[in-house]
Amino acid sequence: MSTVYERAGGFAHIHQLVIALFREARKSPQLKSYFAGIKMHRLIEHQTRFLIQIMCGPGTRITNKQLRRAHQRLDINDAGFFAMVEFLKKTMKNYGLDNNDINEVEDQILLHKRYIVSDKREI
Repeated sequence: MSTVYERAGGFAHIHQLVIALFREARKSPQLKSYFAGIKMHRLIEHQTRFLIQIMCGPGTRITNKQLRRAHQRLDINDAGFFAMVEFLKKTMKNYGLDNNDINEVEDQILLHKRYIVSDKREI
């Protein structure tokens, strides 16, 4: 049985998907402020690694602690989180992923929401 990573076309295809994702997300009035001052090449590298991880691909694993640390200063709210998820779903569809794989990726991202969205309380 193949993984979402394999069905998505592997590293090169996922990397291009992430580039397209951020190209569109940076145009969004709702999301563009999150990217101010961000080194996009690093963000694309990290997001590619994260997607590969949740798609059951190879490589270094990103811990929940690393996710929290990376997103903490951005003060991401629920609306921003879900807007980004929608951009990702649209981009995955444009890159040929089927609905089952898109839903599987979305489910995995939702499991990590608490480490991405700002919460002033300690978890």
